[in-house]
Amino acid sequence: MPTIDKRNVLHVGPPKHSGETGITPAMVESVRQRINDAGGTLTVWAVLHEDVYESKFGDGTYLHVHGLALNSADAQKLAALGGGNSEWVKWHVRSCRLGLKDNAPLP
Repeated sequence: MPTIDKRNVLHVGPPKHSGETGITPAMVESVRQRINDAGGTLTVWAVLHEDVYESKFGDGTYLHVHGLALNSADAQKLAALGGGNSEWVKWHVRSCRLGLKDNAPLP
């Protein structure tokens, strides 16, 4: 059985490290309501920043979420704001379906 990577678990509360923003209960409720209003499933598009140096020479692929959009076109526009791809930076857009389990958001 695979182990769960704790970095993939949403933690509600104050930030654990400087430079992070905390997830408030109001944020979770807003997402829950949006998913509920969409009929129980909502597709969002994540704009991901890849640190190519770390991906090539580190211990894995380094993708960091830099934004979310409710449609592909807006996600592509957000990615373009990052300045485009270069030797050491790549931007990716990936869709993700969110649902509800026990009335809480779940990918």
